[in-house]
Amino acid sequence: MDIVKNEICKLLTKRTVLILLFLLVLNPVLGLYTMNTVNDDGYTGKDYSALYGEISNYSREEVLSEIEQRQMTAETYGSISLCSRVYKEALACLSYDEYLDSVNEKADEISIMNKFSGNGGFAEKNAAKTSRVYSKLEGTVSEVMDASGLLNITDNELTDYVAVIMLFIIALNLVFYEKSENQLALLRTTARGRRQLMASKSFVMIMAVILITLLLYGINAVISMCFYNPINLKSPLQSVYLYYGSPFKLSIGQFLACYFPVKIISFILLGMFFMLICAAFDNIIFVFVASAVTVVIEAICYTTISGTSFLAFLKYINIMYGVRTGRLFSDYVNINLFGYPINTGVLYGLFWLVCIAVCIFAVTNYLNSVHEKKQLILPGFACGKNTGCHTSLFLHECYKALVPGKVLLILIAAALFVVWWNPAEKLSYDSVDEVYYKEYMDKYYGPLTAKTNELLDEERAKYDRLSDNIAYDMEQGKSESYINIKYKDELSRQEAFNKLTAHVDYLKTLKEGWLFFEKGYDILTDRTNFKNRDTAQAFVYVILLIAIACGICGADYANHEMHLLRTTFNGRKQLTKIKCILGLLGTGTAFILVYIVRLCNVLLAYGTQGLNAPAASMEHLWRVSQNISVGQYILIIMLMRFIGGLLVSLFVFAMFKYLRSGMSVIISCILFIVLPLALVAFGVTNAQYMLLNPLLLGNIF
Repeated sequence: MDIVKNEICKLLTKRTVLILLFLLVLNPVLGLYTMNTVNDDGYTGKDYSALYGEISNYSREEVLSEIEQRQMTAETYGSISLCSRVYKEALACLSYDEYLDSVNEKADEISIMNKFSGNGGFAEKNAAKTSRVYSKLEGTVSEVMDASGLLNITDNELTDYVAVIMLFIIALNLVFYEKSENQLALLRTTARGRRQLMASKSFVMIMAVILITLLLYGINAVISMCFYNPINLKSPLQSVYLYYGSPFKLSIGQFLACYFPVKIISFILLGMFFMLICAAFDNIIFVFVASAVTVVIEAICYTTISGTSFLAFLKYINIMYGVRTGRLFSDYVNINLFGYPINTGVLYGLFWLVCIAVCIFAVTNYLNSVHEKKQLILPGFACGKNTGCHTSLFLHECYKALVPGKVLLILIAAALFVVWWNPAEKLSYDSVDEVYYKEYMDKYYGPLTAKTNELLDEERAKYDRLSDNIAYDMEQGKSESYINIKYKDELSRQEAFNKLTAHVDYLKTLKEGWLFFEKGYDILTDRTNFKNRDTAQAFVYVILLIAIACGICGADYANHEMHLLRTTFNGRKQLTKIKCILGLLGTGTAFILVYIVRLCNVLLAYGTQGLNAPAASMEHLWRVSQNISVGQYILIIMLMRFIGGLLVSLFVFAMFKYLRSGMSVIISCILFIVLPLALVAFGVTNAQYMLLNPLLLGNIF
């Protein structure tokens, strides 16, 4: 018990506790900011809650008509969007019985189809099992209610990831700090000292998880009580639109009683995993990269993999699936396991139980393993007698960065990741209409001139005659099938032409508009495009830059070489110049791997037609000056990203100069570089303008 007390005291007396308090305060501040900031749909969280408060006075029979009336009289886009959302949620709530009937009907349809096909496979078993589960919910009467307060507690993505950052910082202080300071060497003399120390650290991590969960989500609960409508804990869980498809017959109060134990267990797994990484690696760069890459990959698998994909097990047997705990209760998903439907909640429960046991065992017995390091000297790097050793400070710094600083391994891993992440891009179309739209764009490519308008008017006249012909055939009693077959070619192109004419109307508002197929440029410059990777690329770029910069500077501070280098003027000045050059080269390498490879990939697939056209010809770039071409705009955002990368590297260098600790530098980078990017990923309004985000993202116009 004394060791546990000592570990708690060490954790609380370090300056890291100030960082944890900062994150604890940041969470509600950002929550209140988001609640009072107008979102992309034109309304705030308070507006949403206020509307629910107003319609709560109406009966179940009157509430839909009241919302419809408000939507008809709404004058702003935000009010219309708000009423539309609330109407959709209220309608789903009031028609819950129909939803249950649809589950049974779908199960019957699948059963009948499989009987005719003679294939009683996974689909039939899954449908039958799903029908049995939802049959227990018959008689559930959901209520139209404001779920904002509950969702602020149980579906707050920002709070979840703030907790992840806090757990990583605690794991660093519990395990890696003492490793880096060689404080664990004395404890390897006795078995009791080894095992009991790590067991105590594991126990402290569990206590920290419980405390963090209570504080973070407790503060969210206080905000919900103060700023949102009261939560009726006796209402069925299905009254909340997010949990509309939940298979659990629980009240909201019972749901909260189940939610927090699952959340705590998921955080314990993640905290122990971070401790295991800190125990396994002796270099802070590897600890940071391994932790960041793991969280990013798990998050990507959780958010991008479809539930019907053959890779669905990566989505549900996933640490982030537990961290985002509400999803465990909101959906009912079965995975095909040897032809039998197995619920993802059961699989995840087994997953975290096994993983927690493995992590605790591995961390607790970490010091029992042999830790003597064997020095590996490659023949090419051996500097023996008569081997032509040099006295070049530049080559020495290159060697320190590449080998002891692990930059070489990082670059090799980054190159392999880029090859996997950027397979050869191919020209693809989202629909048949887009194929015809590209044909029109190629046909009328160039500036919008009087001649182009004449050609467009001729094409428009063809469709006007088509409408007249269709109207005439309908008057003659021709069937719809006959009309579709007769005018198949013309009708198939009409939607694409309508899209073209709408775009031409926009171009007419410009001084000089151009017609060109812009899909490739949309991927590169439009953050709302589903293929756009601005945020993901910024994360990879930042992780790579931090790792490279730490490799360049970290070796000098790890072996206290910096004390010797400060004794002479030339030692200080020349060393600083060389490290700046290496930082510039490292930033350039990271920039090429992350951005240039992607740029070339997309341009090779979609072509460079329209590169000289005004960037404002693309509707999402209407704010950009008409004197800037598409090529110049792409060059500008690339320069912004490169400059942002240089500033990240300079930030790491400056932090090493003042903090002189790799662990402290990593924590600073997480707070001031990674966290602002995470706010963009979470959809926090105006987060793209925070700190270095405008430069790292580029597309902010």
